[in-house]
Amino acid sequence: MALVADNAEVSLDKVVSFEDGSPSSHRQQDLNNNNCGAQVSISTDDSGAMNRNMVQPTQSLSSLDYLKLCSLICIPPALFIIAFSGVGYGLENTKLSFDYEDKASYAVGGVIFLVFFMYIFDANLWHTADDCMSSSTGKILQMIGFCAVLAGSLVALLMLIGEHPWGPLCVFTVFLPLYIIGIRQVFYSDREKVNDRTFAKWIYIVLMSLGTSLSVLSLGWAMSSEENSWDNETRAIYSYEAGCTPDFSENAACQDDNGEPCFFNSAKTTVNFDNNCSSQCVDIYDDCTCAFIIWANPALSGVSILVLGGMVGYLLDESTLKNNVKQEEKMNDKLTLIIKLAGFILFVIWVVASLLGAGAGIGSAMIAFAMSVFVGMGIILLTVFYKVYKEGEASMKEWIRKYDSYIDIAKGLLLVTSGPFLIAYLFLSAANQATRKILVKIGVKQNRSVLEEGMITKRTSEQVEAFKTWNHTQVLTYAIYWGVAYITLDVVVTRCTYVFLSWLIEYCNELDVYTVTGIVILVGMILFLLPPVPGVPIYLAGGIILGAVGNDEFGWVGVAFYTNAVCLFIKLLACTMQQKLIGELLGTYVSVKQLCQVNSEFVRGMKYILSEPTLTMRKVAILVGGPDWPTSVLCGIMGLDLLPILLGTIPVIFLQAPTVLAGMFLYMSSEVDSETNEQLYPWADTLGTVFTVVAGGVMFYMMFTAGNSIDKALTDEREKILEIELDPEVTMANEIREWSNNAFEEANKWERLPKTMKIFLVSSVAMVSSGCYILLIFNSTCFVEFDLLDTIEDKLDNNVFHLVKPLGWIALSLVAMSSILLFVTQKNSQIRAKRTMNEPKSGKVHTEEEIIPARITAESDPSAVEVESLR
Repeated sequence: MALVADNAEVSLDKVVSFEDGSPSSHRQQDLNNNNCGAQVSISTDDSGAMNRNMVQPTQSLSSLDYLKLCSLICIPPALFIIAFSGVGYGLENTKLSFDYEDKASYAVGGVIFLVFFMYIFDANLWHTADDCMSSSTGKILQMIGFCAVLAGSLVALLMLIGEHPWGPLCVFTVFLPLYIIGIRQVFYSDREKVNDRTFAKWIYIVLMSLGTSLSVLSLGWAMSSEENSWDNETRAIYSYEAGCTPDFSENAACQDDNGEPCFFNSAKTTVNFDNNCSSQCVDIYDDCTCAFIIWANPALSGVSILVLGGMVGYLLDESTLKNNVKQEEKMNDKLTLIIKLAGFILFVIWVVASLLGAGAGIGSAMIAFAMSVFVGMGIILLTVFYKVYKEGEASMKEWIRKYDSYIDIAKGLLLVTSGPFLIAYLFLSAANQATRKILVKIGVKQNRSVLEEGMITKRTSEQVEAFKTWNHTQVLTYAIYWGVAYITLDVVVTRCTYVFLSWLIEYCNELDVYTVTGIVILVGMILFLLPPVPGVPIYLAGGIILGAVGNDEFGWVGVAFYTNAVCLFIKLLACTMQQKLIGELLGTYVSVKQLCQVNSEFVRGMKYILSEPTLTMRKVAILVGGPDWPTSVLCGIMGLDLLPILLGTIPVIFLQAPTVLAGMFLYMSSEVDSETNEQLYPWADTLGTVFTVVAGGVMFYMMFTAGNSIDKALTDEREKILEIELDPEVTMANEIREWSNNAFEEANKWERLPKTMKIFLVSSVAMVSSGCYILLIFNSTCFVEFDLLDTIEDKLDNNVFHLVKPLGWIALSLVAMSSILLFVTQKNSQIRAKRTMNEPKSGKVHTEEEIIPARITAESDPSAVEVESLR
């Protein structure tokens, strides 16, 4: 045992036993007192030995170190803003990228060829002495190759800014954590002076202050003048200066005699709208995604820094390192929570970005940005806290075993998204192995560690062997589920909601405000009762519809309060119906309670928090930040009182209000003067963007607080949560289902599947993966771009099916055929599973103790279990 004073890092590398017989609490206190503030947690195992759980002490951040870190960390965002935003040279660089866009394929091809060359010739081994060159020469060539790949990638990225304007932001978000790691290695490499937790704490303070400052400065810049605000004039000027090509195919009247946009002056420096050239003519730049992203890049970089800083702070939370629970186990719990929240947050970002899209492709850009944020989080997790995981390697293995079912889900996602790349990797490995054999034959010296027989390399062979151990049927099935979920979100939740709300807005334009209010309440209730639809689009549509028809009656300020009151009423009424009519009704069915996992620790933790008699922050966070339909229905299934739940839901106004205002400003930005055809509210676009960011921030905070609250409750109040009585019917149903599921899994094993079913399953994955790739890569070729303020008559020729183009129908048909093949495969497995259960195995037959409870459950709830399976 070693203790280092003066706030240095503390280490206890071995199990400690006390021979003097003193109580562990006294010795723990002595250790804490002698360790200058370090936290020591000691627990006793069965043999009486003491196991340590040491948390590194942290030092306060001095003014000098704060200024030093701020100066260093502000360099990447400053360079990013100068190079890729409207504040700097973003427009000029984007225009330059359009000029060289046709040559980008050469840069990309060169990088791909260089990577291919370095891979098949084992560039990672060039620095070793066993290779065909000296180690020093190998190191030099290796460095040249890697620098060439990096330089080529940057050149290709710069050439593709116009086509993929979100690329620099994503690279910045991923690069920043790596840059911070470099700062650690260069300026704070002495871990005796600055340990990992201290450095992480300092980085948290710096990132939060820089992110906040950058966000505030970006907002101030946008509000400082009309030239900086996002309106039709700014959009037109940014699109022109970025080099975007106007599309006059649907706006021929917006073209002047010289083939130029009609609203520019001769120098293309100012924009003027009139009766002959209305503000709607700016729609000729609908395909110019880069204009908005260039304008928003300063604020988006600030958001990126804030999210990364918040993640560091969350992982550093001292309060989660209590109660004699090992630090690495706590970190594993946090990692689990992060993974679960990531999926839901990506879904919300997808819906919000698609509904609020400032132009074509914004939704995809926001998804790419969100994914890069999570990659940055992963880098932070695996570096700043690497030591904790390294010391807890056994705990990580336990985490992997505990969440094995989730790992199969992740494997399914990997398969459906990266299937073509995995196949290409096999061919690359074969090329690498063939190159090694050829070099050996011609007498070139090779590293002995890579000389193996076979068609593919040793590493790839090991990976293929590991792949053979997968539960192939389960992984392939999850891959299909992922593909179908993607199509559902992209087509049903987003695009169909777009078209429906657009029709509703157009329909309500000619009605009075009170009639429209009734329609909004009715439609809102119907949408709230649909499980996949979140509340955000309902609030947004309410802001547009009621704002359009109610501003004459109440004025803009009055209609804002009126719309928020209507939306709050819809939300509370929907919660009441979801909880009382759906939740409590479904709560009588054992199968539904079983599906909702009411006996799981997570759901019991939710019930424990939601049952609190007072209105706490964590209770509000769950009711506001949780998914609308599942949360309310689950409250009914758990039998919670309605009134406290409704009171806890009222703070949804903090999410609802900015969303409603974003919708109102979106409508106001389309209002033009009937005489001059100029925008009546040129500042509305900017305010709409601001309130969209505010709504997104509130949503993110509530969701994260909800997940974190449940996580802390399961740790700090675990005993009280476990005292919540289990549902006996669900317990019995779980035991029966476990037995039947085992039979289904046994029948569904890959080696037991008939050859035809294997072909069906693989074909199903290939079809759904192909459909998703088509929709992702050729999205604009699959669907007509449709905004909330578009009309079905103008955009779709009065036929909603025109929303999908021919290539889109091909992709959707592939997904539909994939679903049919999966259904056939699943039915076949169910039939074979029933046959297996009806045939006694190894002389064992079903006893009355097995059959009677099943029959009792089936009689009280026929949907809970199939009696046929136990006959």
